[in-house]
Amino acid sequence: MYIIEKTEPIKLGPITNTEKKELSQILKNFYGFKALTRTIKRFLEKTASSKVYKCKVEKFGSLVVKKSFWYTDTNLKLKERSVRAVEKAYFISEALRKRGVLLPRTFTNKQGNFVTATGENKITLLEYLRGNHFSFQDKEFVSSGTALGIFHRKGAEYLRENPRERKEIIRLIPVEKPYEDSRKIYYKFLRRDLLNNHNCSNPEICKAVRENIKAIDKTIKFIDSSGISDTSLASGIIHNDFHINNALFQNKKFIGFIDIDQISIGPYIWDVGNTLGSFAAWFLLNNDIRGFESKARKFLIAYHREFSLPLDEYKLCLAATQRWDVMRILRTLRRHHYENDRLPGLLPKIKSRLIPRIIAMPKVLEFMTTNWLKSNLK
Repeated sequence: MYIIEKTEPIKLGPITNTEKKELSQILKNFYGFKALTRTIKRFLEKTASSKVYKCKVEKFGSLVVKKSFWYTDTNLKLKERSVRAVEKAYFISEALRKRGVLLPRTFTNKQGNFVTATGENKITLLEYLRGNHFSFQDKEFVSSGTALGIFHRKGAEYLRENPRERKEIIRLIPVEKPYEDSRKIYYKFLRRDLLNNHNCSNPEICKAVRENIKAIDKTIKFIDSSGISDTSLASGIIHNDFHINNALFQNKKFIGFIDIDQISIGPYIWDVGNTLGSFAAWFLLNNDIRGFESKARKFLIAYHREFSLPLDEYKLCLAATQRWDVMRILRTLRRHHYENDRLPGLLPKIKSRLIPRIIAMPKVLEFMTTNWLKSNLK
């Protein structure tokens, strides 16, 4: 039996004097801020490709410094592409924030850029939002649905005003091995190599995958036949990684989206389904999904009031969350097997979170029938 992880607490921990000096110099040299060095601490939430710090600066208050790691330290083209992608992501984030989407402000450096490249890292500087993660209160489900609906509505307005941006976002922020590409790699050789005996730095994870290979195959077949990637679906700017650890609340009210790096163009239902799947994980953790339907109803009604999708598209919520989870499983396994175990911190999630979700989610979301949607989302 696998245990699904719960919401990670927001905690801060000390850092080395070397890190403090490095961050202080970055803030001074690139942004013109004087850091109060003694206040610099690191957020302790588990991240595989970044470190995030909180720091007070003179004459302003608290800021968040996000240090993301490079894809590789040898491929200059990939580095440049990575910087362009994050630069565009935060450009769009600021455009949406100015339209009323609840996003933290992103600061530009002295050159007017949102991203500062320093060696093998890319730095972004953001407003600090004082809040907490999801605590599964009714008001949080409602305010989350409202916030995501506003995100999609304002994004649609932005694209109407700037029609060329749709292609530009797709061009500048490519998804690394999206579901379709990951699935091809899986059937071409990854599945075979997983089933064969092989030397492995994390045999426990590969064993879990082999034991559940039929469930993965079944889920892929369901996704492919669902229509979740059809070009006819309502689409626009999506967060592309909205889940319970990427949202902040204050007094049970949604106050901000975080971790906007993967913002993209795609069907809106991808965001809706992935968010519902994230909510459902907490109920699975407690081995009781009976209360989830009422919470999901509150979230979906609030979302639909702000941004109405065709009712039939909501039936794709299961395929949307399954698509996202399978993509993460396959993408992480590809890095593990063929890319020198890149981003190994993501591997434990396959066993603790993603495999249990793809197995359990059809039962969790079975209430979302045509009649249920018609009666609740009029």
